[in-house]
Amino acid sequence: LAYLRTEQQRSEHHRLQRLARLGADLAVLWGNRGLRAQMMQMERSAKWSHNLRALGVPVDAAKLFDRGDSLLKGGPQGQELEARLEYTRTVLPLIVHGANFDIG
Repeated sequence: LAYLRTEQQRSEHHRLQRLARLGADLAVLWGNRGLRAQMMQMERSAKWSHNLRALGVPVDAAKLFDRGDSLLKGGPQGQELEARLEYTRTVLPLIVHGANFDIG
């Protein structure tokens, strides 16, 4: 049963990546840079979420990834940026451990 869940999660991440890529391509056709940036960020986030979950690293996407809204505001700043950096510092050792210390 766990294997089926893993396959389903893999499929969902792949589907999200494909939809985000389609959205980015449509944004280019429509000449909408903001939408394209958001779709590209969504595609990257889906890929990283999938890879981190495969390593057994719990992911809080809201803390780790920018969903594109702050791209319109000039990026995360102040407390939001500090919270994101702190979360990244806590996740990094989990990534190294999940990769069995093979980070090369």
